[in-house]
Amino acid sequence: MNNETLMLRDILAERGLRSRNLEKFIRGLELFFVGKR
Repeated sequence: MNNETLMLRDILAERGLRSRNLEKFIRGLELFFVGKR
């Protein structure tokens, strides 16, 4: 996982956004980037 992705996760988590939607979004990004390789 990218450091940027970890930073975004921490920032959003600290702001108390919906964790379920956040996890789905992050997993989608991870799958997208992994698929590009």
